Amino acid sequence: MAEHNLEELWSRMKGLRSEELRSLSPEGLARVLGVDPRELPLTTRMELAKRIYSEYGLPQRWIASRLRMSLRDISKALRYEKGSAQTPSSTSSMLGDPEIVAKAIKLIRERRARNPNGLVLELRIPLDEAEKLFERIMRNEDLSNVKTIEAIAKIARYVREVD
Repeated sequence: MAEHNLEELWSRMKGLRSEELRSLSPEGLARVLGVDPRELPLTTRMELAKRIYSEYGLPQRWIASRLRMSLRDISKALRYEKGSAQTPSSTSSMLGDPEIVAKAIKLIRERRARNPNGLVLELRIPLDEAEKLFERIMRNEDLSNVKTIEAIAKIARYVREVD
């Protein structure tokens, strides 16, 4: 697909507000683009992924499902953008998705994720993202108080058992 066609595709999406774009199904996005993303070359989809991420800040999972790409390809597309002015922030995209962050915090507090690998297994996110997320949560939680958190978790478990 030629470069001008990429610009055409982008101009069709550009008119959408963030909420409108977020609410689109994969089929809805195909209607907006006028073409099924699976029919586009991977390089074009990767460029669209970078633009969606930088313009709208949508989570990688959302972008992957709508553009019919693997999370690995999305991660690869965004990796080239790291440190550039186009990324929404210098932090990881997973750190910007409140739903994933909340789940990660809960997993760490419940001790179901004791390292970044636990987050990868539970949340199905890339390891690089999981490492950054895990480190940030650990810093924020200041888990030097691990004994306190474990005691609270035990008490909560006992309360649930009694109910």
